[in-house]
Amino acid sequence: MREMTLSVIIPAFNEEKNIANTIDNVIAAIRGHFTEYEILVFDDHSTDSTGTIADELAKSNISVKVVHNFTNMGFAFNYKEGLRLAKYQYVGMIPGDNEISDKSIKEIFDCIGKADIVIPYTVNSNIRLCPDR
Repeated sequence: MREMTLSVIIPAFNEEKNIANTIDNVIAAIRGHFTEYEILVFDDHSTDSTGTIADELAKSNISVKVVHNFTNMGFAFNYKEGLRLAKYQYVGMIPGDNEISDKSIKEIFDCIGKADIVIPYTVNSNIRLCPDR
């Protein structure tokens, strides 16, 4: 295990079907790689059960912290606020929609400390195109 610490920002808006798996995948990717970690889940004023699900997961893992926005603030705000709140050596962001596989999250986290910045990208851009294109 590397002597490194990690804060992970997870912005989430109406992700009740995805947030638990996202958090579980992040925890699985962290396990054994970092001495300490925190997961900062931002419930961006969801109208579904995203916040409630995140709160339940936080009850069973002290490293999971949930921030509830009182109005929808958007992805960039949640990222910046996560950077402000992050307390550990390295900071990463994983969207709450569970679009990044656990294997890919692990590969991203494996690069931490090996470069100044790690910027993952989608190899198959066809899967990320808007439906009307």
